[in-house]
Amino acid sequence: MMMGLIEYPMKSNKPLHTFALILLLAITIANTASAQSLSQSFSPINTQLKETNCQPQIVGKHLQLFYRDRNDLPNIGQPKVTHSCDASVEVHSDEQYHMLGCLSEGFTNYFAIDRWSVAKIKGDGGVDVTGAPNSILVEGANIAQSKVPANGLLQFNIAIPAEGFITFDWRNIGGSNLFGIQTNTDAPVWEEANNNFFSMPLSAGDQLVIYLPADQDTPSESLNHYISNFQFLTNSMGVVVRQWEATDEEGNEDHFTQYISIEKTSLAQLFFPAATQTNKKPEQATPKLTGFPVLDLDGNLGTTSDQYLLEEKDDVFDLTWTDELIQNKDGFFLQRTWAVEDWCSGSTLQKTQIIRLEESLQQLPAHQLDNATGLNLHLPQQRDYSNSSYIDRALSAPSF
Repeated sequence: MMMGLIEYPMKSNKPLHTFALILLLAITIANTASAQSLSQSFSPINTQLKETNCQPQIVGKHLQLFYRDRNDLPNIGQPKVTHSCDASVEVHSDEQYHMLGCLSEGFTNYFAIDRWSVAKIKGDGGVDVTGAPNSILVEGANIAQSKVPANGLLQFNIAIPAEGFITFDWRNIGGSNLFGIQTNTDAPVWEEANNNFFSMPLSAGDQLVIYLPADQDTPSESLNHYISNFQFLTNSMGVVVRQWEATDEEGNEDHFTQYISIEKTSLAQLFFPAATQTNKKPEQATPKLTGFPVLDLDGNLGTTSDQYLLEEKDDVFDLTWTDELIQNKDGFFLQRTWAVEDWCSGSTLQKTQIIRLEESLQQLPAHQLDNATGLNLHLPQQRDYSNSSYIDRALSAPSF
């Protein structure tokens, strides 16, 4: 028997497919509209909806600025601001200046106690807000386990504002106390006895964490009770702390804390004016004519882009000079003694500059020098001017 293949005519599903596509499109449009109201976007991928958060992002860098260039502050350090959904973003900033270096010993200025964030680690089964265990491995000779004290530990945290080092002394005042120190994500180092801490080199933005027994009434009493001689050793004289905030139209925010350290210089980078001569009268031979000391950052006087005149007292140096009229067989000279004091270290650097004056003064007697020089400076009467060797060789007339 032969069996034939019978074909049945199929009904068309075109109206049903069209209705389903319209329904899916309507659902997609509704979801997209709802997502936009929540600052979110949805992209259909393989008939599934993928959610993407819409947020502003703000990224910046920590900077260093030479203290004589602080007028440039408004023009530097602008962060990069983006938005994951290309929405418009408003940027605001607030800044504060804090002294550093020799003026910030102890818990003052940037390191004032109220600028540290504080959390408590509870021992003996209590809640540990930092994730540290109740039993801590103390790094020492016996590698012993040490329990968190019954009163717990206080965790003090602060960001390092500039390149430098932290140093302080632990003070174990009675009993067996547990101290800890941590930088960034490194494991804490624990101490149980009096000791000095001196950090590795730290950079702006690094995190410093100190753990202390929580047996004092207030966090400030704990810091002052267990820590002494706290210092931040740095070449920065201060830091500008900028708090940046980026906000989009939906109120979503991102933040960035920027540190701009204000760098000082040292006496080693100071150069005094060389010996010179002038045909001007002594009262006109001012430093504007004969030269001021120069701060040279690279130590090469042949390059001038990094040079700054030290014309008066500034935020780092105190500048003074005195003039004395001297004479030898070659004529009259102005002996200018410069003195520069570093207010931070207290060190003082002195240098003598010899300025050769017009030859006509050589013919004047001593009692007429006041009117001729205009400086009201007398020749020392105890010197014998007939002998040209009375002037020390270091101060004798330079060769021109």
